[in-house]
Amino acid sequence: MRKAYRETKTANFQTKSEIREAGQELTVVLDGQFMSPNKMKVSFTGVPSGAVTLYCDGAKVSVAIEGKVVRSMDYSLDSLGRSLFANLETLCFFDWKRQLSTEQGGNMQKSKLKIVKEDWNGESWLVLEEHAPEQKVEVRYFVDPDTKFIWRTVATMIGDKQPFMDARIVKLELNPTIDEKVFSPPK
Repeated sequence: MRKAYRETKTANFQTKSEIREAGQELTVVLDGQFMSPNKMKVSFTGVPSGAVTLYCDGAKVSVAIEGKVVRSMDYSLDSLGRSLFANLETLCFFDWKRQLSTEQGGNMQKSKLKIVKEDWNGESWLVLEEHAPEQKVEVRYFVDPDTKFIWRTVATMIGDKQPFMDARIVKLELNPTIDEKVFSPPK
């Protein structure tokens, strides 16, 4: 998986997430573009605040609502990750080394991991099951056995039966030509 994300130079992607939180159900769609190592533009629909777009030009991370920048900060893996309302299937484009690591400082350092095979959507998938007691979650990552990309993330609070999130990639185009101007926030 690390190699697949590391070798991706550019990507166009769309994810659809069904989120259940505090008695509400949201469907959030992300339309994103990525350019290695750390440029992103991600537009969110279905969020309560209206049309939100995140821009990362490699130096700054900016968030715009309805086309107006409301927050801007210096780039770091953490500032981009915190600002991006997304899961590993998106975070791994720019933060694969840390997100997919069980070593000191890695996202999965204290997790218990298991790999199983499972059918989903008419195909056979490798499913990385993560039990993360510190975050109080269990997460199942559906990994394409051929490309090694995560196509679905299902998260459940430990002890619950119903997932609070089911996120799926609905479109993924690897290494297309992307104009770098798309990563600059509106003036």
